[in-house]
Amino acid sequence: EQERFLDTSRLDTVKAKFDAKKYDFGQFRFREEDMHCDTCDVWTRSRDAMEAHKAGENHKKKSSSVQVFQCKLCWVVVTCQDTLDNHMKGKDHIKREKQLQEQRKERGEDNDGGGYKTGPREMSKLSSNEM
Repeated sequence: EQERFLDTSRLDTVKAKFDAKKYDFGQFRFREEDMHCDTCDVWTRSRDAMEAHKAGENHKKKSSSVQVFQCKLCWVVVTCQDTLDNHMKGKDHIKREKQLQEQRKERGEDNDGGGYKTGPREMSKLSSNEM
């Protein structure tokens, strides 16, 4: 009975699971596209590490197509409008906004201080020669 396990003539009929022509002997060949994830901007030292990265939660979150919202003033990027609204109401954002207004006032760029604001209703009431 054990003789059938030692029968090596059957091994010639079993197909290999990998293509020997494409095999590059593992980690010895460096190809840049195999070691860099464009989505996450991550570099790895081996293909095994890259496969582990691509199977991870962080890569899956970034690679899924998600709408992105951002605050250009604070350089904050979030995936939810509610989170962005909460950021806009937060202390850090309001502080940065006030600092920016102060800087504009010092440079003389801020025109919000004086004068009248004309809204869309008032603009529609004006005649074309008054604009």
